[in-house]
Amino acid sequence: MPRHRFLLGVGLLACIALTPLRALEWAATQVSAQPERGADVVRTKFEFKNTSKESVQILGVTTSCGCTEATPTTSELKPGERGSLDILFTIGSRTGLQEKEITVLTSDSRVPIRLRLKIALPEAAKEPAAAK
Repeated sequence: MPRHRFLLGVGLLACIALTPLRALEWAATQVSAQPERGADVVRTKFEFKNTSKESVQILGVTTSCGCTEATPTTSELKPGERGSLDILFTIGSRTGLQEKEITVLTSDSRVPIRLRLKIALPEAAKEPAAAK
């Protein structure tokens, strides 16, 4: 039994060592929003802070859909600075729950951070059934 505990301990240490440490601490990695009545767009944001002792650059931001724009408030954060990723979602003819992914690549990690955006849109009004 002691050998199993040793292997478990080694495994846990390996997982911790392989987990990428990130300088940017995100307030949330998933944001839910819904539009105001009559709106054509939904605006929200993902907030973050540089918790490291080094400057961090935002190297790139991509979205999973052309309906979503993601713009960082700054491309470089000095230690302790805060920023946000401002999101603009265009509603268009979309209805129902919309789930989008935003990928952020930074200078502090080779592994991008993946953020989730959930937008609850009203369902389309159903046409009344034709009278028989």
